[in-house]
Amino acid sequence: MTLNADGDLAPSLVRASTPLVERDTSAIEDIVQQCASASAEVCLEQRTAHPEGQLSPEVVTMLQRLSESTPSFDVAWHPCFGRLRRAMFGGGVDDGALAHVAGHVSSFEPFEWRIVARFEERLLWQNVILPASRNWDVIPNHAGDDVRIGLDHSREIHLQRADEGWISDDLVVSSLQASGNADRPFRIVEASSVSGFQPVATASSLSPAEVGEMCDAALTLLRECSPAYHDWIGDVVRYVVPLDGTDGVLRSASDDYWPGMLQISFPSKPAALAEMFVHETAHQYFHIVRALGPVHDDSDTRLYFSPVKQKERPLDRVLLAYHAFANVLLFYDLCIKAGLDDDEYCRQNYRRHVRELEVLEQHLRGNPALTRTGQLLCEPLWKCLASVG
Repeated sequence: MTLNADGDLAPSLVRASTPLVERDTSAIEDIVQQCASASAEVCLEQRTAHPEGQLSPEVVTMLQRLSESTPSFDVAWHPCFGRLRRAMFGGGVDDGALAHVAGHVSSFEPFEWRIVARFEERLLWQNVILPASRNWDVIPNHAGDDVRIGLDHSREIHLQRADEGWISDDLVVSSLQASGNADRPFRIVEASSVSGFQPVATASSLSPAEVGEMCDAALTLLRECSPAYHDWIGDVVRYVVPLDGTDGVLRSASDDYWPGMLQISFPSKPAALAEMFVHETAHQYFHIVRALGPVHDDSDTRLYFSPVKQKERPLDRVLLAYHAFANVLLFYDLCIKAGLDDDEYCRQNYRRHVRELEVLEQHLRGNPALTRTGQLLCEPLWKCLASVG
């Protein structure tokens, strides 16, 4: 799905390129909110034209509200909307996708709803994961701080809202380890707990508490050495899926259809973890801004050598890599200037990335195929990189 940019791009969109230039988050949040509203509108149209089953009036009302009134950024920025887009582009919205959206939305503003899906799903309900079920019968109290959810086989779970999020005495409800900013924490979630999620590597054997401690150490480093990147990460990271990193290889990944969800390998030293957070967060912003339109106009179909991947890559993948590694390089520079004691990790990787970025930048500078969106991602980085070293 793309949204056409009307006139000049908002100056605050520069934040998608790098947080070192712009602190205003409003334009980024506006894109996410518009995408969520548009997804709800298309979903409602699809289900009206090709219904797989009768939607409950409450679910229809939810979709109408999402499409007609802009949801908050915290509601709009969630993997459930990626799941919804994937369903829309993959043959039609199923009840399972709708259940994920209804569960997420009602975790902020509880409302009564009922859905029966074809397959079992585990719903993310802010800081908890519900047990697998095909049936959900959600009934909140009037205040919205107490919710009873009927599941398959006449099971019922009970959730209550507390200062730390939703809590439950039911053992089948899994509470998620929190890390990150107190006002917008992210949660540690195992890949096997997320319906439809395919990790890029074997899952970590570390406990969520151990992973959370390592994340906290990396975020402390970020806050002390590069607070702008610390906040940049905190604004968009909602879930971290731990991968196995016991072989010492750094592994990380993210996906346009899983907004706010990063895959990162553990254990890793704080500087390496911080690097992966910066890298994958850059991809999150890349995907957000791409909703404005493509990053190139398809006039350049050549493949360009990438020293990062050691193979030929199309222009959009070159830009994706450049955007991420340039922000990592700027993060290294801030750590070095702050006097970080990291056994030369940042200095060594800084020198390597300088060489790689020189090659990638040659493919991008002056390339007429880059659109305004593509230029938006490049140009602020070029200005920042010109002042480092």
